[in-house]
Formats: sequence, C-alpha cells, structure tokens
Amino acid sequence: MKTLILLLACVPALIQADFAWSYKCGDDSVCKRVPLAETNGEYTPLPKCRLACKAGGTLWPYPTGSVRIGSSVISVNVENFKVEGSTSTRIKEGVLAFKKSFRQFTAPGDAAQVTVQLRISDIKSDLNLKTDESYQLFIQSHGGNVLVVITALTFQGGRHGLETLSQLIQCEELTCYMAGDVLIDDAPKYTWRGVLLDTSRNYFTVDTIKKVIDGLSAAKLNTFHWHITDTHSFPFHSKRRPRMTEWGAYSPEQVYTDDDIKDVVHYGDIRGVRVVPELDAPAHSGNGYQFLHYLDPSI
Repeated sequence: MKTLILLLACVPALIQADFAWSYKCGDDSVCKRVPLAETNGEYTPLPKCRLACKAGGTLWPYPTGSVRIGSSVISVNVENFKVEGSTSTRIKEGVLAFKKSFRQFTAPGDAAQVTVQLRISDIKSDLNLKTDESYQLFIQSHGGNVLVVITALTFQGGRHGLETLSQLIQCEELTCYMAGDVLIDDAPKYTWRGVLLDTSRNYFTVDTIKKVIDGLSAAKLNTFHWHITDTHSFPFHSKRRPRMTEWGAYSPEQVYTDDDIKDVVHYGDIRGVRVVPELDAPAHSGNGYQFLHYLDPSI
C-alpha cells in the first residue's frame, strides 16, 4: 500500500518532467533537446523543429535544382487537403497514395486550410528513358490559408512533386506540421534508377513486392527490375505454357498469376515506378521443363 501511495505521489512530477524540455535549433542547424526555459516556456515538437531548423533537411534525395525553404511552419490535416486538378483516375489514385501515409494523424481544429493545385501537362505519360520527370513545388502561406502548386510536364513529375511535399510534412502523435514557405525546382539526375528483386530464388508475396515499390517511390526511384524466373523456380504463370509453372514453382501458393502481375504493374505506375520483368528461358530454367519428361520419358 505504501509503495502504491509513493508511485501515485510521483505521477505529477513525472508529468511535469515530460514537459520540462523542448527542441531548439542549434548553431549547427541540428535540433537539440534543451530545457524548456531556453524556449521561453514554449514546447516545440521535434518534427516542427526539423522543418524550421535546416532548409531541406527532411528531403531525400536532395533536389538537384534550386531549393528555398523558409522557417515558417504550420499545423495541417492532410486528409482535409483540397486538391485541384485531380480529374483523372490516375491522378486521383496518386493523391490517395500520398494521403495514405497521414491517415493516422488528425491535426487540431486550428489546422491551416491547404489547397493543392496540380498543374500537369500530360496526365497519360508513359515512363521510359526519355520521360521528363522534373517538377516545381511552390508553397505559400497567408494567415490560415496555404497554397501549394505542383507544376510538371508529366504525371511522373507531378507524382515526384507530391512525394517531396510529403517529406515537407512531419508528424508527432496526432499532429502534422508542414513547411509554409517553399520553392523547389527538381529533376532526377539519372533516367534509370531502380532495384532488382529476385523472386525465383526467394519467393516474395505480392504485398511484400508492393512494400518494395513503396520504398522505391519514397526515394523517387523509377524502376522495379523484377527477376521473376530463373533456374531455381518458375513462379510466373504462363497461359501458353502453364505446365512450366505447375512443375517449376516452389508450391501452388508461390505463383504469380496474370492478375497478380497486372496488380503490381498498376501499383507501380501510380507511384511513378515502371516494372521491368526478366524471364530467363529456355536457359536458366532448370525447373519447369520436367513436364516434358513426364510426357515423353525419352526426353
């Protein structure tokens, strides 16, 4: 009983201790934890400090063009962003993918009213080595209203602009903060930026592959090199040669159907990632051809 009373007596002190510190931008442009007295008694969350402390410190990869980010930081509710210019299904899905990361955060009632204008010239653009993926991101705040303008020649460039916008939004607990004074011109340095995933030696589920694409998208990488078959297994379901899959896959569950592949391609397209499949046949297909011997033992 005495122990319980002692713990209850310590609770107010513990609560006060939680608010006895804050974050402050140091001379080296790094946020540091300091006593609350150094911030005049005002608590500054770490995400808010990061946005105001070092211009572009939350951006990855860092833009190749000009970057201007002011110290203005505002609280926002991403779910309430008003998006203009999202008339096509492709862009609407891109906007939903952008908002998905922030659904768990609900800003307080004084969150700024944010309008996002998407000015994309070619919303049907294909992604290839000649695609222009550049964009410009402009953010201006006035009072409780914020205007965000993303200008791009292609859908892929506009999507990269949304990705950069998401990196300028930092959240803590239920509140999100956004940089309120921004002008960025950016374009990728290389036309082929990607990762190879070998699903022959090690089978990955479609959901796992989508997580890989999410990572590519976050880093503005544009190519998912899908090494879908090799000598170890043949998980790709071929309509013309279905027995290759029946004999070559690790198991009936470890197979990629037509719908699976279409799903991955569409998922990548919305996130600015093209899928480049690699199918090794007839060489490098050690598993799958066994069905020929089953049909004719002399083979």
